[in-house]
Amino acid sequence: MIKQVQAPDLEHCLSVIRKSFATVAKEFNITEENCPNHTSFIKMQRLEYHMENGHFMYGYFSNECMIGYVSLENKGNGVFELNNLAILPEYRHKGFGKQLLDFCKAKVKELNGYNIIILFTGETQSSLSETG
Repeated sequence: MIKQVQAPDLEHCLSVIRKSFATVAKEFNITEENCPNHTSFIKMQRLEYHMENGHFMYGYFSNECMIGYVSLENKGNGVFELNNLAILPEYRHKGFGKQLLDFCKAKVKELNGYNIIILFTGETQSSLSETG
């Protein structure tokens, strides 16, 4: 189930994002010392800033446990930026990321948007290419 997250959920969001992006950090030897702004080291203040500034923030829940996260930022003129699409490593390659992406596409249409900006990291691009 995908639902909008609230302030009490932010600790869980932080954990999911950090754990999800840690696989990329490990693969490329990224550390907090050599790349402090990498998403695997995201700080709570960043998520609080997103929430306070109107980002649409969603969690993917399985059996009441958050296993995924994504946010959308309205950039204006019908354009939205997708941020921090994250699925915990043990839940990857099971379609949850695609479901989050499909949810975001539908949400952008619902919000009268027509374009989504997506930046790729790690294995995301190859996964999207495989699923079409």
